[in-house]
Amino acid sequence: MLNKFSSSVVCLAAFGVLCLSGLAGAGQEHPIGSHADEVLIGKIYQKDSNLQHLLFNFRRTARHSGNEIYVTRTYTYPDGRTAAIEKATYHDDRLVSYQLLEKQIDAHGQAEIHGDAWKGRGRISFRYVKNGETYTDVEDLEASTVVNDDIVPYMLAHWDELMQGKAVFLRYIVIPRTQTVGFNLVKSDEATWKGKPAVIIKMVPASFLVRLVVDPVFFTVVKDSRHVVKYEGRTTPKIKENGEWKDLDAVMVFPPMHSRDEANLNR
Repeated sequence: MLNKFSSSVVCLAAFGVLCLSGLAGAGQEHPIGSHADEVLIGKIYQKDSNLQHLLFNFRRTARHSGNEIYVTRTYTYPDGRTAAIEKATYHDDRLVSYQLLEKQIDAHGQAEIHGDAWKGRGRISFRYVKNGETYTDVEDLEASTVVNDDIVPYMLAHWDELMQGKAVFLRYIVIPRTQTVGFNLVKSDEATWKGKPAVIIKMVPASFLVRLVVDPVFFTVVKDSRHVVKYEGRTTPKIKENGEWKDLDAVMVFPPMHSRDEANLNR
């Protein structure tokens, strides 16, 4: 049972990291659309390298067409080669599909959401193809279901609860496992980021058994802007060690939302 969760269960880096201070709080159901046309960039560094060993670049773009929002999230090596691509489709700000292309291991899959992912009431259908094998499953859609791209908007929509010390539950879609996994978001610590007050939000598996094999992930959020500036934990791209592809825990940083200059990442 434990081995089921030991691989690819938390591929969270670069979910919807948006500056949504005006949208967080009571009554906000799904803030994705407000920044649908923003371009987000990030850099993924080797853990414990003090942001010196760059592993991957990240770029999120979104195209808004009528009631639809089409998001593309691309992870590339420093030399420009593509490592992985994720695509999300929203209809009326509700997630309807999420695709994953793992070019490193020649695998791909998708989750189709039939219903309202934040409210529940519906179903999720999974499909994942790897090594010539196709895996499928169907799961009841529960409330508070998220993917990489909307996990931070979900966090910020529950900001007041987190600041009060309450745990916020979510179900995270894991395409390679063709299932969802329960997690709790909790306020972990106070911090500073470039002289500004910040808070660290921890995301930890809700199940004791999963906690034995899956480490928590951490978001550093600047308090006044509520902009996520740093993420530590499992990433979507993998790393090759001794000829084998392995899951990667790394550090990801993001520039200020008002800046599109990637050089700001290293200031």
